Amino acid sequence: MSRQLDHYIHLLQRKWWFVLPVTAAVIIIYALAVNKLGISRPKLDATAILQFDDPDELSSVQERVVLESDAKAVLVRSRSFLEGIVRKLSLQLEVSRYSRSEIFDSVWVGIDAPIGDYEFRPKGDSYSLLFTDRMSAKTRIASGEISTLKETSLPGLTLLWSQDFLSGPRRIKFRVLRTRDAIDRIVDNLTVKTSGKDFTIMSVSLSGRDYEMITNTVNAIAQDFVEENSNTKRSRKGEVMELLEKQLETARREMVAAEANLRKFREANPTVGLPDAFSPPVTILDLKETEAELKSALLQARGLQDRYRITIDTMRIPVLNEMISFLNRYQTGTAEALGSELQGLIEESRRLRDQYSPLHPIVTQHKEDVRNFGTKVTSALYDLMNQLSRRISENNTRIDKINSEIAKLPSKELHLSNLQRKYEVNSEIYANVLTRYNEAKIARAMEVGDVYVVDLAVVPEGSSDPKALFVLVGMGLFLGLLAGVGPVLVVDFFDQTARTEKDLRRMTDLLILEAVPVKGCWGKGRGTIEEKCIDTKLVAPDYSQNYVDETYRSLRTKILLSLHEEKRKRIIITSLNMGEGKSFTAANLAITMAQQRIPTLLLDGDLRRGIQHLHFGLEKKPGLSNILSDSSPLSASYLQSSIQSTHINYLSIIGSGSTVPNSAELINSLRFRELLEILSDNFEMIIMDTPPVAVTTDAVGVQDVIHKYMFVVRAGHTNISELNRKIKEFPGLRKKVLGLIFNGAPYRRTEYYQYASYKY
Repeated sequence: MSRQLDHYIHLLQRKWWFVLPVTAAVIIIYALAVNKLGISRPKLDATAILQFDDPDELSSVQERVVLESDAKAVLVRSRSFLEGIVRKLSLQLEVSRYSRSEIFDSVWVGIDAPIGDYEFRPKGDSYSLLFTDRMSAKTRIASGEISTLKETSLPGLTLLWSQDFLSGPRRIKFRVLRTRDAIDRIVDNLTVKTSGKDFTIMSVSLSGRDYEMITNTVNAIAQDFVEENSNTKRSRKGEVMELLEKQLETARREMVAAEANLRKFREANPTVGLPDAFSPPVTILDLKETEAELKSALLQARGLQDRYRITIDTMRIPVLNEMISFLNRYQTGTAEALGSELQGLIEESRRLRDQYSPLHPIVTQHKEDVRNFGTKVTSALYDLMNQLSRRISENNTRIDKINSEIAKLPSKELHLSNLQRKYEVNSEIYANVLTRYNEAKIARAMEVGDVYVVDLAVVPEGSSDPKALFVLVGMGLFLGLLAGVGPVLVVDFFDQTARTEKDLRRMTDLLILEAVPVKGCWGKGRGTIEEKCIDTKLVAPDYSQNYVDETYRSLRTKILLSLHEEKRKRIIITSLNMGEGKSFTAANLAITMAQQRIPTLLLDGDLRRGIQHLHFGLEKKPGLSNILSDSSPLSASYLQSSIQSTHINYLSIIGSGSTVPNSAELINSLRFRELLEILSDNFEMIIMDTPPVAVTTDAVGVQDVIHKYMFVVRAGHTNISELNRKIKEFPGLRKKVLGLIFNGAPYRRTEYYQYASYKY
């Protein structure tokens, strides 16, 4: 964890030139965008409170069934209801950055208003009103003098400008939305909740940044909902009254006709009487009343079925509630279970409405569950209708039986009995219908709405919300850091090179023998890795004081301590790829070994591109490739012509020789092993420079005769992950690796100043 933290700290220090400007630029752009869009203005709620009540007792009229308040609350979110609010308040027009009341005193948007963006541009005392949509460029649709501007009338759009705005005009933008989009804005920000005992309290809240607009919208929703509810009640009661008036007129006409027929018969037959034993049974009147009630119930059941069939999804629950109440009235066996299941669906609907959007898959599935439940209720209602039909049939059978008994009476007495019975039945029916009609008239005259507004919404105060301000500031900082630090971290994640010694220790578990700075960079390149700073001078032969030379001497000491038990010391200096400084490192290490008066041979084993002879101003051939390609027996005298002395005492070099295509075969031959044995008789230290291991495997095949391998890693260049993988790829190589030499490392300031102080 500590290594990771140090790495990221150093990474940000190294990339400050990118992180700081980008972070600052993004934060400034974010602040300007927040100010331009008006987001800094807190989003507040305007809330209206309504209460449900049911002051009317259910009379024999039975014109309605009590609905759950939660079922009624669904109407507030219905799109058809909200469309009326949008058109009433012209909510299709919205203003950017400002509240609409700051710009306009009133707005009217018609159905033919052009959909698009509008821009008001003042210039001195003149102005221009521009319009654009997605399909066309900006066009000027109105212009004139601000001093005479009061109202702007356009096709489908009328704007009455605010005098406060005209006294200090500024550039503003507003847009006209589709009615559907304006409804979506309300639905997305509208919250409807029911609470209290039996959920009789309903709160309607709308959130937004135009405080006066959301307040007017919420109050319009509350008031129109109350009016819509009252209109629905009046409409339903009016339909009942109209039906009862027709029934009453028919019953009165039939009763008068029956009375006239009875009176006419008695006048014609004054002596005909009806003994008590043969008087029409009172039961027949009851049966007729029962028949009328059953037929009325059957009509209501069919009406409920027809209403449910044409009901939309948002209105299914209220109709299902009426259907279950109807089933309860006739005490069906499934009514109680269906009522419990409906209550569960109502609670689930309330929960989903608060947590999910109307188009969420869970809400869609819930609608499907309601439809399936409706199928069950419809089936139960159908069974009840069958029962009612059977009861009507049974009732008619009993009436027919009584009529057959009456038919046995003498003809005149029988006729009198029929007239008397018909009159009494019609009188009873007329009395019942008249009673129901009077009750309906009283209920209509004393009608009180079952929902009313308890408290209208007030304009919320736009005081700054500390939490919202904190979120805005935090979001700006987050976006700034994301833009500034993010790319650096992404590049670092895919960057498998090491730029500092700490990076190298974090990325590999191999021993780091020494970190060698670029010679001549201190004070010019500020420790960075730049080609122009590389100085190819070798370690000074005169032991001149130099910090970089001292790092090579430190490396020499570590190597000698590691190989102190070996009499014939043989090491290979290699790297992963070309251009990482292995040849230059091998040459400088050989010089420091020779300065220790150790007979040292620098063997250029890169038979393709050997350059060691260039460092010392010597000849390339005859060299190693010539020795290995020749068939002459190996001996000290034979090798004498290929071994070249350098300007450094105790240091000799064998160049790479002529370029050959089969270098791997030559290096891995028995002749090469014999050559090492002969050379080891004359040199205590053999340092071999080989091709990179990623290019060729020349260096890997001689593990049996080489004591240790050292890999040169160039800062900011070598792929450390690839190097680790390459070393693991060859069996036994890991044990032979003495360590890594970090070439081109930044100067370690502390050690450099300590060395400089000691030197002077």
